[in-house]
Amino acid sequence: MKTWTAAPAVLALLVPLAVMANEQLAKEKQCDQCHKVAEPSKGPSWHLVAQRWKGRANAQELLTKQIQDGNASTPHWSGKVTMPDTTKRPPVSNAEAHELIAWILAQ
Repeated sequence: MKTWTAAPAVLALLVPLAVMANEQLAKEKQCDQCHKVAEPSKGPSWHLVAQRWKGRANAQELLTKQIQDGNASTPHWSGKVTMPDTTKRPPVSNAEAHELIAWILAQ
């Protein structure tokens, strides 16, 4: 019987690439202008966002809308900061939003 001893090594190489790809997407979409992974910035850290939304049934739907549309007219999170709409940052497709959400919630 053959065993796949290389499989764990291959997976170990692929996981960091996926994490980097999602972090790169966040940079491309200018998310890093207001959000950092662990420390607060203009917006909450990704760790805090993940803590708030992990396990919530409607997280995917609500975060997709937030990421795509922003809320420049309605402050969120702290009640003081707004998230710009796509007139001030690159648009985000559904697939990109889902990729970003998976990365954020994994923080």
